Amino acid sequence: MDITAEILEKSVAGIPFGDAWPFTGSTTSDIDGYHKRMIAHLERSRRIKVRRHSDHYGSGYASYIHLLVYERDGRSTHDRGAFDEIVGLNLYLSRLSPFGVYGPGFESKSKDGRAGSHNYIEMSTLYRLPEGDWEDFLGEVKCKLTDSGIVFPSSDHLSTPLPVKLDILTIWDPPYSVFDAIFYWTD
Repeated sequence: MDITAEILEKSVAGIPFGDAWPFTGSTTSDIDGYHKRMIAHLERSRRIKVRRHSDHYGSGYASYIHLLVYERDGRSTHDRGAFDEIVGLNLYLSRLSPFGVYGPGFESKSKDGRAGSHNYIEMSTLYRLPEGDWEDFLGEVKCKLTDSGIVFPSSDHLSTPLPVKLDILTIWDPPYSVFDAIFYWTD
């Protein structure tokens, strides 16, 4: 699917776009159900564990669902003294289109559960992997997602400056790229 100026305008306006169901002629609940089935498909793997960040990070609006996927066997979880850390892949699955992206991800939580942090996908980390051997794991994740209809636009395309002037209500500062118009968060 070509990412046209019209598509970018729809994305920034929060209007679903795509050339297949559930992103054409469906409801928000249809799209939510599609994502729930996709996440369940990932979770059925003996290898993949999924952590879903709270919807819209607990406030505002995110145009994507943020998942951290990591090895189920425990090799991704590290005891760092006062906190535990999970290393894996961040996945963003668009709420408005069949697009997905990934990058290295981590999440940390204090042992008492009172504090935590995680990282985001940015253009500088787009389609990169965490340190170590993640190629086979990524292959399984991508296979399951592409089987579900997810498309991974090229980093060259996503890094392209916007072809039209758009006001994106986001926490990030301009200049904006195609990536920013598809995967944005407003608080």
